[in-house]
Amino acid sequence: MKSAARKFRDKDYLLTAAGLIFNVLGYHHTNDKITAGLKYINGDKWEHSYLDSINWLKQHHPEYVDRWIEVPLAKIDTHLCPQQRLAELIQTPLVSSDEHGLLAKSVKLIQKLSEFFRIPIQDFGLTDSLLWGHGTETSDIDVVVYGKSNATILLDQLASLFHEPDFQLIDPRYIQRPPHLEQTEFDNLATRKKNQGFYQGTRFSLRAVRNWNEIGPDPLFQTVGDKELNLTIADHQESMFYPVIYPTKENVEIVSFEIGYECVFRPGDLVTVFGQLEESTKGSRILVGSNQGHGQRIQSRINDPLS
Repeated sequence: MKSAARKFRDKDYLLTAAGLIFNVLGYHHTNDKITAGLKYINGDKWEHSYLDSINWLKQHHPEYVDRWIEVPLAKIDTHLCPQQRLAELIQTPLVSSDEHGLLAKSVKLIQKLSEFFRIPIQDFGLTDSLLWGHGTETSDIDVVVYGKSNATILLDQLASLFHEPDFQLIDPRYIQRPPHLEQTEFDNLATRKKNQGFYQGTRFSLRAVRNWNEIGPDPLFQTVGDKELNLTIADHQESMFYPVIYPTKENVEIVSFEIGYECVFRPGDLVTVFGQLEESTKGSRILVGSNQGHGQRIQSRINDPLS
């Protein structure tokens, strides 16, 4: 792929001739490179950290690493989009290659979600392994919903979904645990996880991607340094997106690259954030899960479990 004419969004996937599969991260890319994460090597899922993937790529495929992981356009064989994949599955009869029935179950799940939340089915997509393949008997169903208004509907109503037949809450062992949290802190966060669950015994996740008209310019920030701040959550409407964002009443935006923090904090929650403080002409933000700094985390400032 040698043209930058086609746009790339978070949750898209990139297939390369080298047998490497990447997921697009975020919305802002250079003209000839796409910011991404390493997901599969020759069909095997990459189970290690982002920093580990940088080190592995530096050793085996250094052309994919610059400041961070960036896939050169010239190395992309196929660009896959979740919305397009779902539309194709709905329009095309499923064939015998759907060995474990996951593609059919994915379509049925998304149809149920569309009906339950009254969100048009064309605003959904299917990502991860079912975007580029057929999955295995242990694969989960990774669902994408497009647009902030749709994400807000989900955040307001997700808890009620688990009163429906065929849906069960997620087991905490399947939640990506943020580092540097004590077990009790993680257990408290896990009680609020409603964007992951089981549908007819198969794990699924629900995450959001911005519509094209919701993607603004990438502001330039200057690093202040590692800070510990006591903050009050003001809003959670950005907590289904990547990175996870929580505006605060103190006007310092919490930006987390650890997806374990998605959809767990609510307006009024008091938190202590250990992270990397940055400032721009637009305001301040504190990063959690960045490649710089140590011990970055978000802690609740209450002793009782989050309800």
